[in-house]
Amino acid sequence: MPVASFATLFVVSIGSDPNTGTIGAYTNSGAVINASLITGLNDPLSVAASGGFLYVTTLDGKIGKYTTSGATVNASLVTGLNQPTDIEVSGNRIFVANFGHGSIEFTGIAEYTTSGGTVNPLLIPNISPFDVEVSGSNLFVWSSVGEEDVIGKYGIDGTAIDPMLIPLIPLNSALAVSGTDVFVVGDGFVSKYTTSGEVIQNPLISGLTNPGGIAVEGPSTVPEAFSTWWFGLIAAGLLGLAQALKARSGRPTMPTAASNRAI
Repeated sequence: MPVASFATLFVVSIGSDPNTGTIGAYTNSGAVINASLITGLNDPLSVAASGGFLYVTTLDGKIGKYTTSGATVNASLVTGLNQPTDIEVSGNRIFVANFGHGSIEFTGIAEYTTSGGTVNPLLIPNISPFDVEVSGSNLFVWSSVGEEDVIGKYGIDGTAIDPMLIPLIPLNSALAVSGTDVFVVGDGFVSKYTTSGEVIQNPLISGLTNPGGIAVEGPSTVPEAFSTWWFGLIAAGLLGLAQALKARSGRPTMPTAASNRAI
């Protein structure tokens, strides 16, 4: 589905209390379609749209499936996830970034079908990922590896191509992949790399104030599905999202431009 045909943005709002999270629908010019398309979510973290359906991850370890009209298909399509911070859909496959907490079990990138079937819960194990992007036959994963934050490149089957493709400095907070370009958001700037890891321009854009999300629109980006995880971060407010999660019984904080370590 070409980006130019997207008529709707689906935006995550985490809510102020448990079970108050929402998904709102807006036109690509910003007009409100339904600000409360889906309600009652328990700390929604990310959303992806594909084939007339929305796939929503929540902090309690679930993927819910809904229609793009807001009807519930299966609020517990997949369960038992470990802090699923991001989700991408490609064809009939779902890729989920399980950040994890307190244990390496079931952390990393997991793969499921859009019907909820398990393909591989440890497709890419032993990493703590914040974001996963699908581009052609490759996965690009922003994660913590030891004490380092990196963007790693993998085959869509989980094969490691270069787990340390792009080392990230503290205060990086988002990435987007378009064609052969990788765009990385840092503390007040955006850098541009190739999908082979070479620096194209660093910084590409500078002088930004607390940047936290990035999206790319253009003919080189032709995904079947798109993730509005970063739209959700912007909508909720990066700092507000971090403070809300931190305030709830020691729950982890999400990536922000104001901290050098997420969750």
